Amino acid sequence: MKKELCIALTIMGFLTAFPNLFAQGFPTKVDAQKTLLVSIEHPRFTLILEKFDKTGLQGISSSSGPEFKQVGGKLSQIMEEVFGQNQYEFGKGVNRENYFLTLKHPGQERSEEFLKLVLDTWVEEGSFNIQREELLMVKTCIRLEDRTKLKAALYQTEKGILQKSQYSGQNLEMTGYTLEEIAARISYETKEMYAMDETGIRNHLYKVRINLKSANTIRESLMKVGLKTYTCKQMTTLIKIPDEPQLSMQQ
Repeated sequence: MKKELCIALTIMGFLTAFPNLFAQGFPTKVDAQKTLLVSIEHPRFTLILEKFDKTGLQGISSSSGPEFKQVGGKLSQIMEEVFGQNQYEFGKGVNRENYFLTLKHPGQERSEEFLKLVLDTWVEEGSFNIQREELLMVKTCIRLEDRTKLKAALYQTEKGILQKSQYSGQNLEMTGYTLEEIAARISYETKEMYAMDETGIRNHLYKVRINLKSANTIRESLMKVGLKTYTCKQMTTLIKIPDEPQLSMQQ
């Protein structure tokens, strides 16, 4: 009993001596601030690109809906995921940072033609020192081989989930993505150039599982959903953002 009383008195004395210690709580890390780099208001869309400060929590998760898309992370990953089948070149300093891109397009489908308009508008404005070149390049093209198999891979929205992707080991599972977005993600993960060479099926959403271990496993994975790969040459847009770009504005 004396021992318990002694412990209780010690605790009371500690709280009396340091009354604000527990009232203040443990320190928490706040969200990172962002610097505004690009802000484009177009009649058909709004495009915003921000850079995370190096302190605080960086919310680099991605989300999307029928009329918006938000992507966080390295600039190479963001550009591949949003704008897809282009070639990209970034300065090492630029691509070390984390960014957050927001694209809003009320009443506008996020089609390949629309995304080209967004990118063209950005390049013409020149924000964030973005540049463009046109090159003829060798790629691995993807075309339709079996329409029945591809139709079986069509994705219908489940429980409000529009898009999700999961990368485990060598396996990449993508749900709710267009074929262009799938080709762009394969390109990003493998550092090789994959591109769709098919019209009429581009804006549908699919659920696929790709084994990224080698070119052969990728080919076999695509064959399961009715797609065939082959070597081709295509004109390719090269988007470049060198180091130390001129910031268009700051938040």
